[in-house]
Amino acid sequence: MKEEFEQKIEYGKNILQRDFYYRHGDKTPEGELSLEGFKQAEDIGKVMETTEKGPKPYGSEIKRAQDFTETIRRATESSKEYKTRTKKELGFSGLSKEFLAQWKQIAKEQGDDAVIKWYFAFGKNRPDANTISPYEMACRTAKNIFTHNKMAERYRAGSKVDMVNGSHSPTLDVFIATALEEQIEKNPINPEGKDLIEKMGGKFKTAEGFEVNTIIDGEGKKSLILKFRGKEFPLDENKLEEMVEDFEKTKKE
Repeated sequence: MKEEFEQKIEYGKNILQRDFYYRHGDKTPEGELSLEGFKQAEDIGKVMETTEKGPKPYGSEIKRAQDFTETIRRATESSKEYKTRTKKELGFSGLSKEFLAQWKQIAKEQGDDAVIKWYFAFGKNRPDANTISPYEMACRTAKNIFTHNKMAERYRAGSKVDMVNGSHSPTLDVFIATALEEQIEKNPINPEGKDLIEKMGGKFKTAEGFEVNTIIDGEGKKSLILKFRGKEFPLDENKLEEMVEDFEKTKKE
C-alpha cells in the first residue's frame, strides 16, 4: 500500500513560487539597518499576502540585508520560523577601495543615477583588476534566481512557496539592466528616459525591489515572470542559465 501511495504523488506541477528581491532598508552611517529601515521591512511584511508558513528568508553576507529579510518574515506572522540563509550572490563583494572611492565621489557630485550609469557602462570589462564588472555582478543575482527557479521543479504538485531576499544597490540595478535590457528598451518604465538606466526608472530606492514568479502548470510547463515598478516582463530561463554559466567560469579564473 505504501509503494502504491508514493507512486501517486506528483511533483513539479501546478506550482507557484514567488521570489522577492529587495534592496535593504535605510541604514545608519555605520552601515547597520536603521530604525527607519526596520520599519520599512515591517511595513512590507504586514501587507505581504504569503503562505501560512510564510516566506523563506535569504540575505547577503552583510548584516543589514539579513536583518531586513528576517524582519519581513517576522512581520508576516508566519507559522514557521525559517532561519535566514546567507547567499553571497546577493552581496557586492569584489569592489576595490579605489573603485569605492570613485563611486562615492561620483555619487556625491553627480547623483545616484549617474554613478549607476558610470558603473554599468563598463559592461563585461572590469573597472580595475580588483573590481568585478557589472556583468559579473548581474550574473551573481542570476545564479540565485536560477537556483530558486530550479527548486520549484522539485516541489510536490499544488505547492505555493514564497521567498524573500535581502540585497543591495548596485547588485539589483545591474541585474535588471542586464537581464531586461531589450525589453526595457521596447517597453520602458520611464518613456522619457534618454538611456537604459533612466528608462528603467533609475537606481533602486531603499526597501524597493522586484518579484520573480515561477509558474508551472498542470502539464509541467514552466514560465517565469518578473514584476518590477508596475510592469511585468517575461524572464528568459535560457538567458539566466547562460549568465550562470558565465558566473561559474569567472569563479574558476
